[in-house]
Amino acid sequence: MPKSRRPANDALLCEHCGYDLAGLTRNDNCPECGKPIAESLPENRTGSAWQRGEDGAWRETAWSVTRRPVRVWGTVRNIGDRSTQLTLMSCFVAGAAITPFFAVTAMCVGLLRFGFDAVLPLRLGTIVGGLLLWIVTTLSGAFVFWVLTSIETAGISHFGKRRGWRTDFVLANVICGHASVMWVYAGALGGIGLGLRAPLTLGLPWLAMGGFLLGMLVFETWVYLGFRAMRYANPPGAERHLRDHAGEANISTEPDSPRRM
Repeated sequence: MPKSRRPANDALLCEHCGYDLAGLTRNDNCPECGKPIAESLPENRTGSAWQRGEDGAWRETAWSVTRRPVRVWGTVRNIGDRSTQLTLMSCFVAGAAITPFFAVTAMCVGLLRFGFDAVLPLRLGTIVGGLLLWIVTTLSGAFVFWVLTSIETAGISHFGKRRGWRTDFVLANVICGHASVMWVYAGALGGIGLGLRAPLTLGLPWLAMGGFLLGMLVFETWVYLGFRAMRYANPPGAERHLRDHAGEANISTEPDSPRRM
């Protein structure tokens, strides 16, 4: 069986089955799966709030990715602009979530177990120490989340190439960048686990580790959903390969671009 080859970067593919649609018209159906070609046009991908550069873009993108984990991937564009910045922003927010969730959880559990005697007096040293702890955990947490996201990006790019999908490094960066907003849950759950451990005096941070791993599972799930949903995602401009596209056609000349991926 011949090895699958990744399609040309600018090829127009059926986003349902991966068939090369060059030379057809937008009113035709895919010869392979019968789906309307109009459903695979890049113009259907309106972009996430982050890609559109809207006000509150990170917040709106995080809400959309969380609330619509399947449908959102049909709107994300196959374009690498600002994907790295999205990953960085998400990693810093996730790192910044650790200390507040830890502090609130530890205080609540301490109050339940020991009463108000467990609450530290609000002194300048306490405030400064808390701020320093927050800065350190934010930076170290963001670095860990960034490294894990980079590994995941390289991983799905590798497996996309092996399967003959369109998931090159740029598209993998887009997918992992949008899924990285889910690291916030890992940071929050890890902080809650640490907060539960402190007043309960557990010998090992199993709760913190469990919370982090649960958040990591959420991130991995969202990456997988994006990896599957965008495996044939068409980049802007790919519609020029249609026979009825206005303007001069510019059919890809990259070698070995198969009709069906």
